[in-house]
Amino acid sequence: MLKEAFQFLTALGAKAETPTIITAPSEPSHVYYLRDAAGVKRVEAEPPPDKHQAFSLDAIIGMAESCVLSGSIWYGPEGVVLRLDDTGRNTIDLVTKLSDPFVQLQQWRQNKPSLTQADLIRSLRITFRECLSPAGEILAVLKRVKFNASQSSDSEISNGKFSVGKSLTAEVTGTGTLPEYLKLLIPVWANPCFRAVRTVVECALEADAATATFRVIPLPGQLEEAIDYATSMVGRDLANRLEAAKNGIAVHYGRP
Repeated sequence: MLKEAFQFLTALGAKAETPTIITAPSEPSHVYYLRDAAGVKRVEAEPPPDKHQAFSLDAIIGMAESCVLSGSIWYGPEGVVLRLDDTGRNTIDLVTKLSDPFVQLQQWRQNKPSLTQADLIRSLRITFRECLSPAGEILAVLKRVKFNASQSSDSEISNGKFSVGKSLTAEVTGTGTLPEYLKLLIPVWANPCFRAVRTVVECALEADAATATFRVIPLPGQLEEAIDYATSMVGRDLANRLEAAKNGIAVHYGRP
């Protein structure tokens, strides 16, 4: 009985000593009140982080030019982050988004789909419309391609002609030469402020005459090199513009 009474009194005392937190709608979110045996006390905690979203590199540069010398800029494939002070609580982010052509090449590399002649031409005309300058007259060549199959013992293997089994030979013919490789000048990111940053990605172009389809497969390392090149161009632009502003903001390659 004495034990239960002692436990009850101990719990009652602890409850009395525990302060009650009171929030006030009229106060900022980081301000609250504590009520305890001594009364009510106003407490001001650290304010919430001040985080903003930028939609252009100009916005990042503009804020960097006006912030204190303790700020810094970090950039990488995921975007650009401006830290307004040493605490890292107050930042401005510019998030990069991969372009449609880049995403399409990622999917082709991963899945290696068989594309019909019409599907490939449609993709090049629409998704890669502004990327075809290094590819020459590839659209004209593809439009004239014809797939033929005939009985033959030919065992030649090339991009346009190869043996299937022992007797059936499938052949790709046309008025132009079907290249083994396809070069595309693509933007890495979809953000309007980065659309001018473009680089060439080389792909293997395979024609499968037996199924009358094509495969476009980016060569190993090409997509990674494209991201690295585009990221380095952003870093160079940041460094040059901030150096011209002479505000002492440090530029780092990485993630804060």
